[in-house]
Amino acid sequence: AKYKEAAASGAKSAEELERIKKKMAEEKALNERLMGQFKDMISAGQLKIVNINGRLVIKMASRILFRAGRANLSRKGNKALKKLGGILKKVDRHFQVAGHTDNRPTKRSKYKDNWELAAIRAVKVVRLLRKEGVPEKNISAASFAAAQPTATNRTRIGRRLNRRIEITLLPVIPSRVK
Repeated sequence: AKYKEAAASGAKSAEELERIKKKMAEEKALNERLMGQFKDMISAGQLKIVNINGRLVIKMASRILFRAGRANLSRKGNKALKKLGGILKKVDRHFQVAGHTDNRPTKRSKYKDNWELAAIRAVKVVRLLRKEGVPEKNISAASFAAAQPTATNRTRIGRRLNRRIEITLLPVIPSRVK
């Protein structure tokens, strides 16, 4: 009886492993397809796409979307996000829109601090993507303020690189078979 249980357990584990491998292959294919669809936006310098820990992350420079210290979308940003929304609405996944800032205080801004500024920017992006057809259930907003810099905050160029919106395609994690 113990051998039969062990064999059945091994078979279930093998099936589960195959299912996970299949899901991972599907994720990779989706990422490659999206990379192709974003090619012209990447070439135009509107966004960058990186793979961070197996997650596809769309990085958009704040200078394209917002003026420094502001949360109103620029015309150029509006246009880029509309194009992005047209692509993302066809992908049945969850996207997290994250606002990032530099570490400079928001003294002359109407926003209390960088947390609030980054959050409002992320929400504005979410609202525009929703307007373009990305389902509400597939999108969320987050603020990281200056907590995750990608460059030094000691230089103007570094601060500019830290002011950004990142849209992360969250992977579907297969549920465990019981």
